[in-house]
Amino acid sequence: MSNFLTLTIGELTRMKKYQILPATIFIALLWMGLIYLVDDMFINQMFSILIYVDATTMAILLVGVTMFFEKQEGTFRSLLVSPIHKRDYILSKGISNIFSNFVTLFLLFAFALWVKDVEIAIVHYLWAVALIGFFHTMLGFLISFYSKDFNSLLMRMMVYAFICVLPVVFEAIGFIDNEIFSKILYAIPTKASLLLLNHAAQLPVETWELYFSISYLAVASILIFFVVMKEFDKYAQREGGH
Repeated sequence: MSNFLTLTIGELTRMKKYQILPATIFIALLWMGLIYLVDDMFINQMFSILIYVDATTMAILLVGVTMFFEKQEGTFRSLLVSPIHKRDYILSKGISNIFSNFVTLFLLFAFALWVKDVEIAIVHYLWAVALIGFFHTMLGFLISFYSKDFNSLLMRMMVYAFICVLPVVFEAIGFIDNEIFSKILYAIPTKASLLLLNHAAQLPVETWELYFSISYLAVASILIFFVVMKEFDKYAQREGGH
């Protein structure tokens, strides 16, 4: 437990060192601009979509960025000979990424309350963002494992965004209106992610959709965590020069 807490604090410190937290705040400011411009009638949906984009794509990107810098600093070489358990290392990144997502959530929540007449169940948002952020952090690990460099990581993240993130947004805003296409989207984790956030935003979500989304992301998070645990040793040995 002490190693886990130390690693988590270290991750948050590195996020500041690598200018990740300032970048998070900058992106939140861009989201604030969109919130300010949107009509009050659509504010809950816009808020849900912005948090959705942040908790999915940013979680993947943040873990990739920190691992890229750590590789340059020779961190994985040190990990191979340290008593730190890979589980603590992986989970500490998950917690730090969720913290970053929470920063964006609270900044947007405070701004939306200030400039708009919005009703947001912040507690529901917190657990939804935590679950979504953790799953996508684990996915970010896998993408990083198979990315040769930072450009390769960005390309893979963009592919994921085009295949999984954007179609769910287009379906949510009515840009795509096809019953078969809508049913297919239930197969991907981003659909479950947006459903959880829509529930928190008090948008129409069927009870079965809520339970399905929770179960989907919870089970998928556990499975992908164990896959990351299994693949981590190969990655650490490769990047550590062994």
